[in-house]
Amino acid sequence: MNSSVNKMNNAGFSLVELIVAMLITSVVSLSVMAFVSLSTREYTTTNSEVGIQVESSAAEDFITKTLREATDYKFITNGQYKSIALDGSETMVAFDNPILFVRGAEVSKGSYKYTMFVCYADEKALLYKTEVTSNANTFYADDKTIDTSKLCGIANTMVSNYKSYFLADHVESISVAEVARDLSAAPTTYVSKDDNKVVKVTMSYKYGSKSFSHEYDIKFRNAVK
Repeated sequence: MNSSVNKMNNAGFSLVELIVAMLITSVVSLSVMAFVSLSTREYTTTNSEVGIQVESSAAEDFITKTLREATDYKFITNGQYKSIALDGSETMVAFDNPILFVRGAEVSKGSYKYTMFVCYADEKALLYKTEVTSNANTFYADDKTIDTSKLCGIANTMVSNYKSYFLADHVESISVAEVARDLSAAPTTYVSKDDNKVVKVTMSYKYGSKSFSHEYDIKFRNAVK
């Protein structure tokens, strides 16, 4: 009797039992791997979205501070600039990236702080350039008129070396529009600029298949020319 029991105990697992055990182990392993993969993907996506929001918030704060102190500004969605070839010939070239130009308060006698923001659509990047100069001719055709062609030329230089002017990533578009003095009123365009001007800034972001936009109002502190 004892001999029969010992033989049964030493028989081990049958082939069927091994196959069933392997199948169960495989199913459990695949389930765990799928869960880990999903968790990792969700973490990466969430972490990236948080990073974009933090980055976009910093960019929007910078734009807000710059516009709030403006004494003159111009927003253009597209324009042209003069291109000079090696043979000296001149042509007008289209520039299709939105530009926000801001002149700040007077830093010293005759010198102002100038800032340009460019939304480089192809790279979904927001660029910026800041300088203090007394040479208004860099941006103006005369004492009163901002030269769109000059702005486009400078913006093209920024785009051609955009990593040197990088401010924020995943920026799909930016727009700036004047709104009524009463923020509850419908948007309108002022005929003349005044010291109570309010502008609405809209920035759109895109990361992979996900996109979102943010609108906010900025009131100028200074009299805008």
